Amino acid sequence: RVRGKLEALLREAQDRGEVDPQVDPLLASASAIALIDGLLLQYFVEPGAFDREAMADSLVRGVRRAIAP
Repeated sequence: RVRGKLEALLREAQDRGEVDPQVDPLLASASAIALIDGLLLQYFVEPGAFDREAMADSLVRGVRRAIAP
């Protein structure tokens, strides 16, 4: 459900020229969700292992670079 919404948002952003047309919205949305799931798992296993806000900022920057036109 969340992946489907993210996929739709990526397709809409592609239509507006905000996301690289070579990006596959299905794969990009699945990859982003998998990355978030992995980070959450790491946080729950070892809460003090990293700064959550710094990791969130890094995640956003990385995703933006990966889908930029």
